[in-house]
Formats: sequence, structure tokens, C-alpha cells
Amino acid sequence: MTSTNVLASMKEKPNTETIGSRAKKVREDLELSQQAIADRMSVSLRAWQKMERDEGTPSGETLLNFGKVGVNPGWILTGLGPRSAVTWLSAAVEDEIFIRISDMVQEEHQNANITLPPRTLATMVRSIFDDVIEALDPKAGPDEVDGILAAETAKLKRELYEASLEPGSRKREAS
Repeated sequence: MTSTNVLASMKEKPNTETIGSRAKKVREDLELSQQAIADRMSVSLRAWQKMERDEGTPSGETLLNFGKVGVNPGWILTGLGPRSAVTWLSAAVEDEIFIRISDMVQEEHQNANITLPPRTLATMVRSIFDDVIEALDPKAGPDEVDGILAAETAKLKRELYEASLEPGSRKREAS
């Protein structure tokens, strides 16, 4: 996999969604009525409806209430970062997950005889980290991380293998 291919696949697409569309998606994914999610988040039905219609910006308190349904308030506001707000995840646990992902990405690329530029490596690790945090169930515990990391490792191995079969890759030329 060339660094150009990695960079192209890692570029963050601009988020054209609005706060309202993200809020509506959360409600629909939870399969809740507007009234039910408004109740869970301690806001009025009218306030929820206005938010879904993008009529104004929700208050800080309303944004923080997204944590009650397992959603990152920052993601609602900006569309950036992980969607999930996993409450049991401390900074130390996040650091450990980040280090494990970094080690995994480096090891898998070494196994494939690929050396990544530091910036590309950092971008890839951050992207996988965001995917892992997004996949964590707020109601689950830390044991879930191992399963998600195993799935991410398998996905990366598959991507590296498929890239090795592309015309012009070093492995294909050697065979």
C-alpha cells in the first residue's frame, strides 16, 4: 500500500450534516419517538423538535444531556470525533487503547514489509482509534475493547493483503 493510497483513504470527508440531522439520526438509531428521546434527555418535546429542524443551537446543558443516550456531545455539535460517549472510558484507558492500536498498526505494517511515514502512521492510528471508540457500547465494559481491537486487526490485515495483490506492489512483483 503506497503512502498516497493510505493518505487518500484516511482523508476526513467534510461533514455536511447539521446538528439537527445528527440529532434525528441518533433518535432514529435508538428507535425512539421525539417525545421518548426528549424525556430521556430531560428536554421539552418542543425543544427537541426545534433541534431536529435546526432552529438555533442547543444549549450546553442540552448537548451534555446527549451523554444520557450514549452520544458524544462534541459529535452532535460538530460532527467530528467519535459518536459514542462511553462513560466508563477514562483518559488512562483511552491512552492504553491508543497505544495498543499504535503497536498493532506498526506490527502489521512491519509484517507486510511496509514502512509508513510518521504522519501517515499517526493519521491511521487516530482513525482506527475513533472507529474503536465509536464501536464501544456505552453499557458494555472494558472487556469489549479486546474484541473490537481483534476485529480492527483482522480488517487491517485484510486491507494490507489486498493491497499486496495490486499491480505494482512489491509482493506481487516478487512472486
